[in-house]
Amino acid sequence: MAEMKSGYVDYLGFKTYYEIYGEKKPCKKPLLILHGGPGDTHYYLQNYREMADKYDRQIIFYDQIGCGNSKIPHQEDDFYNYDLWINEFYTVRDALGLDDIHLFGNSWGGMLAMMCMIKNDEGVSSMVVNGSPVNIATWLSEANRLIEYMPKEMQEAIAEAERTGDYDTP
Repeated sequence: MAEMKSGYVDYLGFKTYYEIYGEKKPCKKPLLILHGGPGDTHYYLQNYREMADKYDRQIIFYDQIGCGNSKIPHQEDDFYNYDLWINEFYTVRDALGLDDIHLFGNSWGGMLAMMCMIKNDEGVSSMVVNGSPVNIATWLSEANRLIEYMPKEMQEAIAEAERTGDYDTP
């Protein structure tokens, strides 16, 4: 297994945790992997670290602010916004010298990748978006359509939860 280096990048007075597998090669661009959530961690994507050995390519993960090993004290809801995560992405890239990369985003990480690339795609040679909605309105419409295939009592329970905002009832 490729050697793992880990550490923290300073961001807004907090610490963003990262893990790097393998060595940076002049002929192979590193792969930066963005996890889902928001609120999840990079742990469930660690099977991708095997690519460091299999393809002799550096693989980098980081836990977004408030997630996993990037713990922070509780913040008000308005603290968390798109600019927070977009700016963190560029701060991590800059701190780790990731000026020429491939980018992989899973779920929320794919949405974050798309937002970052809309802002500035410089230094990103390719991007893979995995399991991420590109258009939220379409995603919501399709999710609601799929509810129609559920048993009637489940449809009624979902409708009631959406009406009342109480998602904890049996």
